[in-house]
Amino acid sequence: MIGKIPLATLGAMALAILAGAGPAQADDPPAGIVAWWRAEGNSQDSSGSNHGTMIGGAAFSNGVAGQCFVLDGVSGYVDVTNSGALDFGTNDFTLCAWTFFSSAGGGLGTDQDIFQKSLGTYPNDRGYLLEYVTGETHPVLRFRVSGTSANLNDLMLSAPLVVDHWFHVAAVRSGNTSRIYLDGSSLGGKTAGSNIDVGTGGEARIGAKVHMGAGRYFRGAIDELSIYGRALTDAEIHRLATLPPRLSLSASPGRIDLSWTSQSNRAYQVWFSPDLTANSWTSLGAAVVSTGHVTSTNDAAVESAGPRFYRVSTPVP
Repeated sequence: MIGKIPLATLGAMALAILAGAGPAQADDPPAGIVAWWRAEGNSQDSSGSNHGTMIGGAAFSNGVAGQCFVLDGVSGYVDVTNSGALDFGTNDFTLCAWTFFSSAGGGLGTDQDIFQKSLGTYPNDRGYLLEYVTGETHPVLRFRVSGTSANLNDLMLSAPLVVDHWFHVAAVRSGNTSRIYLDGSSLGGKTAGSNIDVGTGGEARIGAKVHMGAGRYFRGAIDELSIYGRALTDAEIHRLATLPPRLSLSASPGRIDLSWTSQSNRAYQVWFSPDLTANSWTSLGAAVVSTGHVTSTNDAAVESAGPRFYRVSTPVP
């Protein structure tokens, strides 16, 4: 995004602004993607043939990238066709999604499935699931990879979730080790079982459980749910979990105040350049760690500095 504002307080100095954080998931997913439900007014798989069917109280609304699935927590979910691309056997895989838990009608007060694929009868079903669970000592995110009741990796980690806020959730199976990520940072992992085979066939759903009928309905919104046939790296997950910041500014005598939309506890680096054609940027001080949805800093600019261009990005750890 490029724009200009009048700077009467800074005389004849011209200022432009450039904001961005690199490619977003909707434009450039990592290699190895096998399914991708973008929810752009339909439930089609944009990457393969695992197309979905809207069931019950499932609809669409504005999401983090275009539209998203909106689920009512009562009967709404997306029933997914399993074309075979979701059958990973003993191979590695990754699940990623943007999630929004709604305060309306229960919020975080009930167990809620984000995605599940299952074959057979619980507890000896084969498959995998990513869900939010309230029944533990603390509310947790759960990533379950199962072959049988005697050979599974059931990872549950406390997660600092709140309602009415977008979170990026990811789960990675690498060998017999599972990990869960929240907003691009690892919450932890667990090594369990041996050579877990998640099976072939079965059913898959977005926003509800599969075995023993429907249930554990998700209440809120799910966007950009994607599945990969490999274990994504920490850097790849961090990029998928990064919302491009929207940068704005205001001028006062002797300085420029900059603010941008942000994600809590994420580091942001502000850069400046006198000439966009040179593609040369200088950091404006140290990275700033956000504490809320908007973060601010300033540049002690003066009239003699000439044109000044700015951008803000999120450093990859």
